Amino acid sequence: MPVYDIVLYILDVVIFIMLACMVMNSRKIVIETKVGQRWIVPLLFVVVAVIGINRYSGVFRIVQTIFLLLFAALYYNIRSGFANEGIVSMGTLIPYDKAGTVTLNKKNSCILYRYRGRDAAMFVDPDQIPEIREFLQKKSKLLNR
Repeated sequence: MPVYDIVLYILDVVIFIMLACMVMNSRKIVIETKVGQRWIVPLLFVVVAVIGINRYSGVFRIVQTIFLLLFAALYYNIRSGFANEGIVSMGTLIPYDKAGTVTLNKKNSCILYRYRGRDAAMFVDPDQIPEIREFLQKKSKLLNR
């Protein structure tokens, strides 16, 4: 087996673990944001899988196709929203204490917070703003006790 096959298998496992963790964080969401085209990246995984079927041969072709289709399914299930533990942005959980001051911007229909020392925004459907405001107010009262 060539070394580059082994390297790609290792990368597949690392990517699988990363995506699985993101899906697990997504399952914690209480209020999911309804903005974005979630199907685009999974479609790219499927396209690469189809190209790989036609380009590679042997066991490598089968393993890579299975991993890429698995990645597409996992990525499709990655969500953004608000959990009891914190803000979930594309499967990444940012605890409320690390998010700093969470601000609801009605004009731009987004939530502003801190992520890794920088300002970040999560866009939301304008119809969700009252529900999100109420959820964040309840969280604020619980966190400030």
